[in-house]
Amino acid sequence: MVDEIFDTLMQQEGTTPKTYGVDLAVRKDVVNKNLLRTVSRYFKEELSLKFPDFKNALKNPHALEQLLTSF
Repeated sequence: MVDEIFDTLMQQEGTTPKTYGVDLAVRKDVVNKNLLRTVSRYFKEELSLKFPDFKNALKNPHALEQLLTSF
């Protein structure tokens, strides 16, 4: 059912998928951005496991520095 709805939406005028002249999987800036996102996601997950309230420390630079030092 979801496939049918998606197919119907894709057939509507003005909803053609974007095409790029360059393969985005090999562009250096795209690869770097994806790597940084993955690393960032990993460390945020680790921080939230060790310090569940680390997001509160983001508001105070001194507290954030202490938290990252202890991490």
